[in-house]
Amino acid sequence: MLDNRIMQHRQALGTLLLLVISGCQSVRLPAIDPSGESFLLTDRSTTVILPDVGRLDHWSCLPKPAFSQPRAVPPCGTDPPPPGSILFADECVDGRLKNKYEDPIKNGTLHVDPEQTVARVGSEVVLRAGLCGSDGYLVTKQPIEWTLSQESKGHIVSVGDPSCSFLPAALRGARKFSGNYAVGRTSSRHETVTRGTAVRRDDFDVAKGQNWVSITSPEAGVSHITVWAPKAENWDRRRSTVTIHWVDAEWQFPPSVVAADGQPIRLVTKVRRRSGVGAESMRVRYVIEDDRARFVGGGYEREVPVSASGEAAVEIEQATDQGGTVRVNVTLIRPATSSSDLPNMILSKGVTTVTWTAPALDLKFTAGPQMANREGSTIYRFEVHNPGKMAITNAVVDLRVPDGMRFVMATPPPTANVEPNVRWNLGDLAASAVVQIEVELQAPNSNVSVRICADARCDEGLVATDCYDTEIFTSNLQLEVRHDPTVVQGQVIEFSIDVTNTGPIALNGVTLTAIYDDGLQHKFGKKNDRAVQSLTPNGGRIEAGQTVPLPLRFNALVIGRQCVTIEVIDQTKTDRVSQRYCVDVQPPSAPPANADIQVRITGPNQLIVGDAEFYKITVTNPTNVPLTGVKVIQRVPQEMALVASNPNANEAQLGTFEWSVGRLEPRESVAIDTRLRAIAASPGALVEVSVQSNEREEDHDSVKTRIVAAQVEPERQPDDPAPANPDGADRGPASIGENGLRVSIDRLNVFAAVGETVVFIVRIENRGDRPDRDVELKVTLPDRVPVVSAPASASRPRNGIIRFEPIRTLRAGEKNVEFRIEVRPKVPGELKIDAAVTSWRQKKPLVANQTVSVINRD
Repeated sequence: MLDNRIMQHRQALGTLLLLVISGCQSVRLPAIDPSGESFLLTDRSTTVILPDVGRLDHWSCLPKPAFSQPRAVPPCGTDPPPPGSILFADECVDGRLKNKYEDPIKNGTLHVDPEQTVARVGSEVVLRAGLCGSDGYLVTKQPIEWTLSQESKGHIVSVGDPSCSFLPAALRGARKFSGNYAVGRTSSRHETVTRGTAVRRDDFDVAKGQNWVSITSPEAGVSHITVWAPKAENWDRRRSTVTIHWVDAEWQFPPSVVAADGQPIRLVTKVRRRSGVGAESMRVRYVIEDDRARFVGGGYEREVPVSASGEAAVEIEQATDQGGTVRVNVTLIRPATSSSDLPNMILSKGVTTVTWTAPALDLKFTAGPQMANREGSTIYRFEVHNPGKMAITNAVVDLRVPDGMRFVMATPPPTANVEPNVRWNLGDLAASAVVQIEVELQAPNSNVSVRICADARCDEGLVATDCYDTEIFTSNLQLEVRHDPTVVQGQVIEFSIDVTNTGPIALNGVTLTAIYDDGLQHKFGKKNDRAVQSLTPNGGRIEAGQTVPLPLRFNALVIGRQCVTIEVIDQTKTDRVSQRYCVDVQPPSAPPANADIQVRITGPNQLIVGDAEFYKITVTNPTNVPLTGVKVIQRVPQEMALVASNPNANEAQLGTFEWSVGRLEPRESVAIDTRLRAIAASPGALVEVSVQSNEREEDHDSVKTRIVAAQVEPERQPDDPAPANPDGADRGPASIGENGLRVSIDRLNVFAAVGETVVFIVRIENRGDRPDRDVELKVTLPDRVPVVSAPASASRPRNGIIRFEPIRTLRAGEKNVEFRIEVRPKVPGELKIDAAVTSWRQKKPLVANQTVSVINRD
């Protein structure tokens, strides 16, 4: 016994000497025994404030003392608790001082995140734990022991290490003893842990007062990890068990599909092992949300086993003549094993869409002269458009050239030119695709009216036709224009114009009008102007045989072919001339010095698996230089799935979505809204966004969202009815208040027949950081709808209103407060339910609603 005490005293003095040398200034040591029976007491401690060692200060890992002299110690038991101190909080908070009037460690509770999760074989799962003291705050510098049970799969890879890394491992308190056992110590500050890669999406945060460990497994199975806080004395609160289900599977949910009306659509989910073979033990559940579609063979829900090739396929057909888009929920399930050691488990969830639409084809002339000079040049422009939601095949356009006119050129060049027809083979046109064709024709040498017509057709049997009329005449006005054929973006284009009166008498009120493309800006015009008009000198009077020079200047804003149509006409409108002139705008050799572009993304800090929330992307051009070819790219992590976006996104590859913004004017901003659904747990799912332009400018931003652990679905017995939805409920839109109170209504029936039971589940959550109280719920149903079942806390319905006993206390972060209501409608129509919630913090009612379609029985 004496030798042990001597050894303890030597270790304490050695620690003190080491910390003095290293510059650490606050040291906790065993207290001195006042009785004199021994030198030090091992069951008590004291804190010593050491002087600062200036020349070794950069080694210090502990905070400097707040005061040069210790404050006076108050008399024991006479001082009241400091104002605002929290003795027993409902939630554990990071980053605040502990209550000095009690020891929060002995009565602390161990918090572990996550307590249960699903992971792919070969990945590395990070677990975090902290001791929540009885004062309501995480306790720093506390030992945490991690033990992997003997029958578990996998092993411990690493354990979190405190920041004072220059100290020996024995003093830091973090050590991995074996693949099954490690000891860590809770951190004294908030930190972000990287995995040694350049990307940020795999980083994770460790709060002040937390410790972490990472675990991996090379094979499928289950890992059971016991986490223990040895300094906590309550046996029921000092330990916790974490379960990791390792799955050997990689999967890809089906993409959205568009098909012609009446055509069945095949959806395929691909699930394979890491070796590449099909994961035959897995199953995929498909649920159709809309009664406009059904599975071939009938039904709105189907569960399909994965084949040996790794595919789980279903066919969906239209159930009505009404087209449109129908959502299909897809759930990947790992069934329970025969030995029952692994439960029925949802591995991932996704959403896809199927759309039925009719093919469409349209052709319209968009530009051309109403009048033209004999033998003059005439420019016509028309567009071929696929306004439908599906591609059309082998689109062909024919232009019929009138007698007396001659084809000069076209953009794009025609496929064939056999008089009197000019043909373009456009091939397949994607949904919403537009092809613009510009044709130059020489007018005939006679005063006539001509009609130019174009036809478009495709393999789907569609035909579109449009025509344009032009009056050919002889004018005494002659127009000559000189300009550079090529300029650099940002330069000024100068047109030197000569207007000549070739007639025998003077012309009065002669006006010049220039209509120009979007890529040009008149030198003295406004930003959105597309035309400029002015009188010639001398009030517009041009004598017989006189030539009047006129300058016209434009700023070249956009790269590419930019054109100006110049028309000169007298006041009687009997003499006029019109010509079109084009300039090729080239990109500058280097981007403008002040070109720049910015992108920002905002989204929620936390999501629950299965929930979907909006992420907003904002792209801004903060400079005075227009940007072209602007493209936005969003990368969605594998723990999330894109549900919808506005505008619609193009999926370049799995998890990567693109939007073509095109031209972005100076100081202009555009917004893109995306709705992402959480499909797997993650301590920090990183949604990244980038933007780029033709000017070689780019920017990046990201937002990190914490997703709770994936849920485990209880094993379904053979006699149990299948749930109507993978979640067990169709989640409706939620209403959330400023203080974090949230209400939503789920439905177990998308539609129901008259006389059938309809189930609604009202959910109330407190997503705020403070407790709430006196939470009152009022549910409103249509009048005369019988209530079959309601919780015991519900009142009897009166005029369709059900009131519930108030919830006295709703802790911060508390969720899954559910109220199940069953009704039995008697008449067909829309059955709508409203839920209104108020509380002590939320005075204004939060209202959520949900609707079920009630139909007559067949």
